[in-house]
Amino acid sequence: MTNDASPSHRSASAVERPDLPGGHEDPRPFWERPDTLERFASMPVDEGVARRFETTAPSRILDLGCAAGRNAAWLAGRGHDVHALDASPVMVAHTRGRLAEHYPDADVRVRQADMRDLHVYEDASFDAVIAIGVLHIAPDIDAWRATVASIARLLKPGGETLIGHFTPIPTPGGEAPRPEPGNPHLYRSDLRGNARLLLHPHEIDAELARVGLEPLTPTRERPMKTVTGHGITTADAHHVKRT
Repeated sequence: MTNDASPSHRSASAVERPDLPGGHEDPRPFWERPDTLERFASMPVDEGVARRFETTAPSRILDLGCAAGRNAAWLAGRGHDVHALDASPVMVAHTRGRLAEHYPDADVRVRQADMRDLHVYEDASFDAVIAIGVLHIAPDIDAWRATVASIARLLKPGGETLIGHFTPIPTPGGEAPRPEPGNPHLYRSDLRGNARLLLHPHEIDAELARVGLEPLTPTRERPMKTVTGHGITTADAHHVKRT
């Protein structure tokens, strides 16, 4: 969960300042750059994903915003039935290559699409949906709500979702992001030119409750660094669909 922007619904118009840590003079979008791919391809599995699925029976899992496949490949290697989605063609191609070691239909299993484009999946068709460092890319709260409603639709009764979501809580000694006027939950910082949808842990729990998802463990916040070295606070949420 060390994303800098997010694996899904990435904007090609994102502004990055080369004079700041993690800035870059490469004119290509952040998610299409070779160095970005290398960073994400070398990342270990998310700790929360590893804890939850290390010893569980094989499950059908959707990795929403899979980036370079760190979680998808790890899950596939442990016998899970993994499907994945990402908006970046570079990330999708790399993830397909990693999953081809496990599935002959990797090109079908890994889709290039916006994170809200989940209509191709049937209702109650997954045991789990993971969304690590991706939902904050939603352009507004309505789009965010539509995505989590789709996640709930895809889950079987008793199915689980693991979400890693960036928050507006400043890291120790850090500066809080600035709210975007007229756009609830959208914030900007000096590190990027585009707004991000950030939620407090209690807001995440309240929104997920609206679509029938209950917390399995307390949603907690923790400071972390992104792959480009920027400090941010994330909320780790683990919820279940009871019915």
